[in-house]
Amino acid sequence: MGAHTASFLLGAEYRDTSTTSPTIVNLRDQRVKAGILIGATGHDGPSGETQTEMARRVAPFFAFTEFASMVTPVLTIFGDEDEPDYLTTRGKQWHRDAYDLGGGERKSLLTVKGAGHIFGGLSGWDVRETGEDESVERVGMVCRMGAAWLRTGLGIGDGDWEEACESLKRLEGLGSVEGK
Repeated sequence: MGAHTASFLLGAEYRDTSTTSPTIVNLRDQRVKAGILIGATGHDGPSGETQTEMARRVAPFFAFTEFASMVTPVLTIFGDEDEPDYLTTRGKQWHRDAYDLGGGERKSLLTVKGAGHIFGGLSGWDVRETGEDESVERVGMVCRMGAAWLRTGLGIGDGDWEEACESLKRLEGLGSVEGK
């Protein structure tokens, strides 16, 4: 739940408008100047219509996450094989919502080719949940790209993000970057 929690510090809101007295919670922390969301959760409509039955039971709050208020600069890292079919009926595109629906400026999306939710082993090399997704190349790329994003986003690495994006273009098959 790290990306879900971080999205709230970056300005995403909890908006439950399904009752007669709507609840809107904004936990944005002004001290946070830039952030990274790895394997972020998505949005399931205003009343959770695309949530699976399991998600309704264990994580109904996903339905009420709104990203338009997330105006802090954010890098969303998305695995193009990360299928959350146990949480949503929307498919893997659900993990892109923080980028696609995010407000403000300086939003970037790093698509990691061939990656599931563990991105090649971010939770630990050779751990059980890594499974078929194990890739030291993907882990290294995600770490280097994330560090470059943060250095540039925090104003301590002039041009680091642009340089990292150019380097990624030369690493065929690892990933791609979009920005808005």
